[in-house]
Amino acid sequence: MPLVSVIIPAYNAQSFIGECVSSITSQAFSDWELIIINDGSKDETGSLCDEMSEKEKRIKVIHTSNHGVSHARNVGIQNAEGTYVAFVDADDYVGDNFFSPLIGAKEDLIVLQSKVFGKNGVIKSNDGIPVSGYENPEEKKIWLETYLHNQIMRVPWGKFFKRECIDRIRFNEGQPIGEDTLFVLDFIFHCKSLKVVCDVYYFWRVSEYSGRYRISVSEAISYLKKSWDAYQKLEIKNEATERDLFLEFYIRSAEDRKIHPRQWYSDTQVQKIRSVVEKSMRLRDRFSYKIKHILSLL
Repeated sequence: MPLVSVIIPAYNAQSFIGECVSSITSQAFSDWELIIINDGSKDETGSLCDEMSEKEKRIKVIHTSNHGVSHARNVGIQNAEGTYVAFVDADDYVGDNFFSPLIGAKEDLIVLQSKVFGKNGVIKSNDGIPVSGYENPEEKKIWLETYLHNQIMRVPWGKFFKRECIDRIRFNEGQPIGEDTLFVLDFIFHCKSLKVVCDVYYFWRVSEYSGRYRISVSEAISYLKKSWDAYQKLEIKNEATERDLFLEFYIRSAEDRKIHPRQWYSDTQVQKIRSVVEKSMRLRDRFSYKIKHILSLL
């Protein structure tokens, strides 16, 4: 049984999958398996993955019809055999010594640092979390109230999850927005120990389409409630996390909200969440929200 299972969901990734896989196979650490889920790609992704699997026996390729990234990741989890699980997106890559934090590790979750790059190749460091962690409920509460809002805690990549904990949860295949955050929040609920390491990086490619996905008001309300419920289960107070959860779905549903404003502004639970979040919002945003709320009632 390998120490770690790396899961790569891939859809039409022929331009990037080679670099991504190479960044893993070139590591000095060798106790890994790589599971690539070809999610119904229409380009040469599937054949490229099969070629790499023929050359490297630790690479397993699973071909499925197109069901989306959450389904692909869930298929990967079901087939994983490692003590730990890591998620890598097909257009990203990992840095040198990526697996080094696993040597002697016992924690349920290991969080790495990340760097962002675009098509121009410029690489920028994200504002990471300093070396830290927790080993008991009291430390966990303090850590989450200090660092949960960091961007790295809203995505599944850049981490090593202990599989015995991850087996309890899955990605929500019916939620195309906020599903990553929901998964991490669900995992954190079960996570009894965590550590953050420095000098180990995950490289995240930002595309021109990042952040453009739009959803309906009804979807936004449903997704917000699920994420908020998962957050509340942690029994902590992190105002930045609360604000980000609310604004994620508020902004993504802006176009449909112009057509169906009452649906959003008259929802009782949404307004309860808004009242909690309001104190951490900028004065201008609070004023704008109230004006739109009043107009929706006219």
